[in-house]
Amino acid sequence: MKTKELTLPDAMKYPKSLIVREYPNKSTINYNNIFSFIWNVGQSSVVYISDCRLVLRSLDQLTEEEILEIGKIIVNDNREFLDLDTILVQMKQVRIADYLRSRNIDIDGFLLNGKAVKNEN
Repeated sequence: MKTKELTLPDAMKYPKSLIVREYPNKSTINYNNIFSFIWNVGQSSVVYISDCRLVLRSLDQLTEEEILEIGKIIVNDNREFLDLDTILVQMKQVRIADYLRSRNIDIDGFLLNGKAVKNEN
């Protein structure tokens, strides 16, 4: 898949995400979030958001606590532990999408298309 460039609307979907800019010499600059990026870019030289990538987690990196929290959002008649398939089906609900984005979980395919790098922590 061809790598796509990050845009400001993309970055605003994950306002708490770390943003990283890698330079050709392999050095990096990290911004705590999109607001930090905007502030710092306004104070210094020209840096384009398209030169940066978000740092996101994949769905398989959800913690048990986060899965249980999603279970509180979903009305689950069985009240049983939810598996990832159930979560994927329910993702279309705005509240769950918002929750996942607030936890920097990639639900937009940014890890696959190059707009993000995987958080390994």
